[in-house]
Amino acid sequence: MQKNDGIIFANGTSLTNGLYMKVKDGASAIVSDGATSNVEARYSTIDYDGNGYALYSVNDGNIDVRNSKISLYGNSTGFERSGDLADPFPIKINRC
Repeated sequence: MQKNDGIIFANGTSLTNGLYMKVKDGASAIVSDGATSNVEARYSTIDYDGNGYALYSVNDGNIDVRNSKISLYGNSTGFERSGDLADPFPIKINRC
């Protein structure tokens, strides 16, 4: 599985507030790769049905999905981050 085949794959900045996306059998819905990558998808609805991650951050990529609704189906996982766990958490979400 390649984690970089997200519907939104950013190696820069992507502003997509208020987005609706439905992903089936994709590796990820949103991928942010690199410390200068920022994906902003606030107030969005994300339906993810796959064997990967709805949100995937690699190389300190940032994802902001505050005030969004993320629904997971099948064997999907909410999010994954790679890198040093001592670094600040690069995915911004609200408390459930």
